[in-house]
Amino acid sequence: MLKRDLKQAGDFFIVGFEGGLLSAELKHKLAALKPAGVILYDCNIESKAQVKKLIQDLKALLGPDLIVSVDQEGGRVQRLRKISTNLPSLRATAIASKKTGIDYASHHGSLLGQELKELGFNLVFAPCLDLNSNPRNPIIGSRSFSSKPEEVINYGIKMHDAILQAGVMPCIKHFPGHGASAEDSHLGQALVKIAKLEYLQHRSCFDELIKAGAKACMAAHIMLDIEGHYKSQVPVSLDQFFLENELRSKFDGVVFSDEITMKALARYGSYAQVAKTMLDASVNFIVWNTNLDQAIEVADELNDFSPALAQRNFLFKKECSSLKSFLENDTDFKALMLEIAKQAIDIKSPLEKKIQVNDCIVLVSDHQKLELGLIRKIFKQEPIKLSDYQSSRLKAGSQILVLGFNLWHLPQELALLENIKKNHQLIYVECEQASDHADINLNGCSELHLEVLLAQS
Repeated sequence: MLKRDLKQAGDFFIVGFEGGLLSAELKHKLAALKPAGVILYDCNIESKAQVKKLIQDLKALLGPDLIVSVDQEGGRVQRLRKISTNLPSLRATAIASKKTGIDYASHHGSLLGQELKELGFNLVFAPCLDLNSNPRNPIIGSRSFSSKPEEVINYGIKMHDAILQAGVMPCIKHFPGHGASAEDSHLGQALVKIAKLEYLQHRSCFDELIKAGAKACMAAHIMLDIEGHYKSQVPVSLDQFFLENELRSKFDGVVFSDEITMKALARYGSYAQVAKTMLDASVNFIVWNTNLDQAIEVADELNDFSPALAQRNFLFKKECSSLKSFLENDTDFKALMLEIAKQAIDIKSPLEKKIQVNDCIVLVSDHQKLELGLIRKIFKQEPIKLSDYQSSRLKAGSQILVLGFNLWHLPQELALLENIKKNHQLIYVECEQASDHADINLNGCSELHLEVLLAQS
């Protein structure tokens, strides 16, 4: 139950919700909370017309300066996949740019920004500036441009500026870099234990983007153990000392938290306690998933806010809502995206035989990146779950394709791959990280890469 006017607390919240339209109940809750912004997820997306109408209704309810945000990077993180161009991953974009000398990062950012602007969004949580330094990292991988700081900085600036030119505010992430962890902060505590020199390489990506004009930055929920320099007691997003000394000392923009209900924060108190710690650490905006009721409950408990932080939030909202597009949409972006896929595909071992699309057997892991509907569309068959695979049930010598396969994930999956190789013709493996075990590294752009693969086979 709402005990008071929550306007002041809402100024620090970016909230999600369920559904593709504003019901009377949802309108009542949002009007009571008066959040600074909203974030849309897959569950809010049905069609372009529906999303445009939803955003228009949200602004009519909560004000024209409402922050309307989304996670839309490319590759495996694309909330608008159902209604937008299938974008390559940042890794694929970087590979294609290096091979050809063409500035694909700017093309990527331009298309991403233009499509968001057309729908009514004014902020996107991209680009990722994480260094892909740990090949067993379960959460970054192809979301990173590279393992080299100079490449992340180069392509990051190009993509950031192109998004901004399209009239959408980019938010760089995940400060100070999630790429060295061996854990996923969505699922539990994630530790980054590195030498100081390596830490400085990770942080340099953010330092350089800030120098280049970045105005929004997302703080990660990672624990830091920097040899001989710093050992955190709480995740970065809660760490006032770290944020003030390592970020605020050189950055006068706004700081977003990563999503507050992620499991990495579970041991640090209730949502209200975590939210208060974030605000004390000078986080401007706390991002919520679709748990609107929890956000309302927390807002009702908060009563101590920094006037300076609130004023900065107010000005940032104005800035996002007033952005104009300076791009002309006259580029064949679909052809560009396919060209990136062609350049980025990494064939580890040449295909000896042409793939027989209607005869091959498709195995999918439980964490496949390709939607099952796309697999059925492309291969005209019902895929078999990897967990249900039994060699004896398949004809010896069958062509096998394995999709959605993360080689860092489980040792038994590596053994399963070897078993498949012994009994069948393993012609294709989709793998998040490059590895000698993989025939193809898709770099997070599954549908486009499959088109290229089938064309080349």
